[in-house]
Amino acid sequence: MYIRGVSKDFELIEEFLDIISLKDTTTGEDIFNAIDHTISENGLSWEKLVSVTTDGAPALVGARRGFVGRMTTKFKSMNVPMFIPVHCIIHS
Repeated sequence: MYIRGVSKDFELIEEFLDIISLKDTTTGEDIFNAIDHTISENGLSWEKLVSVTTDGAPALVGARRGFVGRMTTKFKSMNVPMFIPVHCIIHS
């Protein structure tokens, strides 16, 4: 998991945050829960998330049960402006 951001001096920062190992299944819920745990564990705020990039796997892009769908639900429950999901920037 990589994070990108802008420092208070307006410098672009990209850092490796974590390797997340998934056991048994890799459903959208499994992926969301693992990332949610990593974000909490590192003291990051969901409210500052602007975008997420995924590949086209159904577990990631499913509108309801996929990772992106679960993120959409989370953002709606927090009344935070919608994040921007991006499909693999290499293929854009």
